[in-house]
Amino acid sequence: MRNAEPLIRNQTVCSKLRKMKPDPRRVTLQDLPALMPLYAALLSRPLTLERLELRFQRLEACPEVSAQWLVEEEGATLALCDWEANDYGTPDSLRLNVWVEPKAQGRGFGTALLKLAEQTGKLLSANIADDDSPSLAWAEKRGFVFHAHRFESKLDPQEFDPAQYAQPLPEGVTLGDMSGASAAEWDELTVLLIETFAQTPDAQSLPKWSVETARKAVQLSPQMRPEWLICAWRDGQLVGFTAALDMPGMVYNQMTSVADTAKGLSLAYLMKAELLRRLKAAGVSDVRTHNHAANLAMLRVNEKLGYVRQHGRWEVRRSGSS
Repeated sequence: MRNAEPLIRNQTVCSKLRKMKPDPRRVTLQDLPALMPLYAALLSRPLTLERLELRFQRLEACPEVSAQWLVEEEGATLALCDWEANDYGTPDSLRLNVWVEPKAQGRGFGTALLKLAEQTGKLLSANIADDDSPSLAWAEKRGFVFHAHRFESKLDPQEFDPAQYAQPLPEGVTLGDMSGASAAEWDELTVLLIETFAQTPDAQSLPKWSVETARKAVQLSPQMRPEWLICAWRDGQLVGFTAALDMPGMVYNQMTSVADTAKGLSLAYLMKAELLRRLKAAGVSDVRTHNHAANLAMLRVNEKLGYVRQHGRWEVRRSGSS
């Protein structure tokens, strides 16, 4: 029986750890190097420390609508959470991310972090892979409801053959980019973005974007590269654009817009093909995009260009005060 006492003591310690109440604390800049793999899991994309620090500073600069929290135990981070203003939702909504170490699930860490987000009193929105049944069940149990379904599509530009996908431009149409664009040209693009985004499935039931929100999404985005913001002009008037963000390890084709007056000219296809040609020349090997499941026209354009549809994601929402 000499080993019984240590065994009992170890079991007691483990039992106490399982019963410990989560004690979340704010994430600090000094935490980030150790948290990089966890943030990659939280955000479902590769990250560099520089980009993570920029993201941290951006969220910390807006404490009224954003925050970053973690739960740790004996120096190990077991859960991570953040939220920020959701530009693709209602004005009072926040985009929420929650990650819990698989071995620590079931101990209330995720719920404790969710309660912090609830204190904002705002509508909470989260994206969950449609094959992640445990996370979907966790969210549904806590009052989240299914709002929208979107697909991710992926393509390697190095396998894209511009000659194979080339099509003649319609009469009067030219393609270019926003390198060296004037203030008036950015204003024109902003107006087009506001008008066209309001017509997409993602924007239904939402108020029109303000000029400030539209500028932040494209012109002022730190990941935006003007040479990858491909525009279409018809007889000198801007009638469409497709925008790409330079993300760690990949390029994200963020949005594509075509004016009503230019529908039926295959401009979305032509602009996205030109973007892929430029990404291929730049050595990019991974480009991704997301589309609402109801946006069948853009899903068909992507497939025609060689994009391969990946898993889908559910957007779930709930009131922050529930």
